[in-house]
Amino acid sequence: HKAVLGMVIAKIVHNLRTWGDDQEVVKRTLVLLATLVQGGMGTPAGPMLLQLDATQELLRSHSAASLPFVSVPGNERYRTTLHLTLCQTLLMSSDDAEASGAFQSFLAPILEALRSLRDADARGELCTEANRRTLIGACRDLRG
Repeated sequence: HKAVLGMVIAKIVHNLRTWGDDQEVVKRTLVLLATLVQGGMGTPAGPMLLQLDATQELLRSHSAASLPFVSVPGNERYRTTLHLTLCQTLLMSSDDAEASGAFQSFLAPILEALRSLRDADARGELCTEANRRTLIGACRDLRG
């Protein structure tokens, strides 16, 4: 089962990295991911997904640098869906210590975005379009 799930997660990551400008592909890919995590047709695969390296990498690297679709205009709701699904996956861990460390790693890209905004504010450069998008993105990520 893990091998098949690993291939599915690899395809999900590939779609999100490659087809980010195609909203239909992004939508269907995220529906597949959510169905796997939540168990739309039976037992949720979330706990098994947490054991996969590809899932762990996705939980650590979900910023625009690794998943360009999150910065594509029009994909805002999909960005929120991604973070909601990733957070649900993360919270399925039965080991509190592991979940705590993984949660810190999950938050790292969001915290880095917020730190960049704080630094821009300190330099007096906060009011730019790029920083506006960064702030909106961080808020959407936290909402998810």
